[in-house]
Amino acid sequence: MEKKNVYRSQFQPAPRRKLGGALGNESDYTLPIRRGSPYRSPTRTTRQLIKHFVRFTVIAMCIFLLDRVTGLRRSNWYAVWIRGKGTVKTDQEWNAGYDSLELGLDSLPLSFKLPSGDEIPTVALGTWKAPPAKVGAAVKAALETGYRHIDGAWIYGNEAEIGNALKEVEHHIPRGSLFLTSKLWNTFHNPEDVEAALDETLSKLQTDYLDLYLMHWPIAQNADDHTVDMELSENPVRTWKKMEEMVRKGKVRNIGVSK
Repeated sequence: MEKKNVYRSQFQPAPRRKLGGALGNESDYTLPIRRGSPYRSPTRTTRQLIKHFVRFTVIAMCIFLLDRVTGLRRSNWYAVWIRGKGTVKTDQEWNAGYDSLELGLDSLPLSFKLPSGDEIPTVALGTWKAPPAKVGAAVKAALETGYRHIDGAWIYGNEAEIGNALKEVEHHIPRGSLFLTSKLWNTFHNPEDVEAALDETLSKLQTDYLDLYLMHWPIAQNADDHTVDMELSENPVRTWKKMEEMVRKGKVRNIGVSK
């Protein structure tokens, strides 16, 4: 005797009760009942998934926009923790911790004190990729606006034009009010090359000293083929000691490492 299939396909329409049948009796249905979870058509399931996805996307976008517009402070909770504020328990503690890290112009300090005691202006005009015949005008405009920190480097190839701009405004913006930064390029890390590279920068900038001289990269390169000098890169103490000597000679006031 052929076994009757009591399971209907999930793609068949939902069963309908016969009139007058008893509830819960399989014989009262026109189609066999599928055991297990209630039947749902693929179309209905897909619609529900799309609806939930749209709801989630709308909520996520609202949270994002709210955070961007109002600047929700809890987006930077990790900054408070890093500064040693610990777990914020009250709104007062939260506000006090965050306000110390606020990077808005109203609370940004005008300068930071270096280990030497010198003050380095917080905001500087960077001159990387500044094209010739334009960088000088940019430097003068920045200084007239209120900038006092000019960041340059030998490799930028525009220090001579920057020096000319500084010379043009020195009658009302004296050198002592400026903070000049330059950088030692990778091919000049050999101790015998450091002072010559620094003197070239000083000559182009038309100044007697730099406020900050940095190793542009903590990597030394050979001047002939620009390959990495592994010995000097892994042990840059000789380069650093020569830069310390430049401080003692008065050609540099502060030294450091970029990158």
